[in-house]
Amino acid sequence: MMQTFILVHGAWHGAWCWYKLIPSLEQAGHKAIALDLPAHGKDLTPANAVTLQHYVERVVQAVDAQPEPMVLVGHSLAGITISGVAERRPQRIKALVYLDGVLLGNGESFAEVAARNQPALCTVLMSNMSVSSDGTTSSVNLGKAKEIFYADCSDEDVEHAKKLLRPEPRGPRAEPIQITDQRFGRVPRVYIECLQDKVFTPSFKKSMYTAMPCKKVYPMDTGHSPFLSAPAELARILEEV
Repeated sequence: MMQTFILVHGAWHGAWCWYKLIPSLEQAGHKAIALDLPAHGKDLTPANAVTLQHYVERVVQAVDAQPEPMVLVGHSLAGITISGVAERRPQRIKALVYLDGVLLGNGESFAEVAARNQPALCTVLMSNMSVSSDGTTSSVNLGKAKEIFYADCSDEDVEHAKKLLRPEPRGPRAEPIQITDQRFGRVPRVYIECLQDKVFTPSFKKSMYTAMPCKKVYPMDTGHSPFLSAPAELARILEEV
């Protein structure tokens, strides 16, 4: 049965990161939509103006444009965004997929939860991340991008990605998410955990999907970017979802 997937990228990335996964899903007869969040990819919104609600609204617009209910896939920090969308449009979403994603409870922000679960971020990321002089964005040392995000990806994909990564707005990570059991809580959710990830520690991810239980946790023996390193395997998991 044909399914629509909306693919939401994580921090520093853009719609471009899904370019290998989309053909895998389409070859199986599905529809896949990737979008740029504000201040990412080709979107020119000033980073200092971006809020979490801007992220949510961008995805809500994509959801509303589809004729049938769909599956939302949120990579990494985009887990917060898809949770917010589920609160807004629970009747339009068949499932939420947290791909190495941030899965928070009501009233929590990523900044708060990460600080409470130190060291939530792997040391290789923490030691290669910098904040802009005005404090509005963060950037990753491109010389370490392969080690952090793409250790199991081709050199061609790594070089392509390094040209497209953009500074990440810091506002959304500090905003608490507002979700309810009556709306967000009625949407089935699953977690895909990348076992060789160098962004989040295994204990941090387990603490999230333990506190916010998912119907199933799928392990992938990949780094943080399986949409580049193992798109066919990721597509199979999404089909099962």
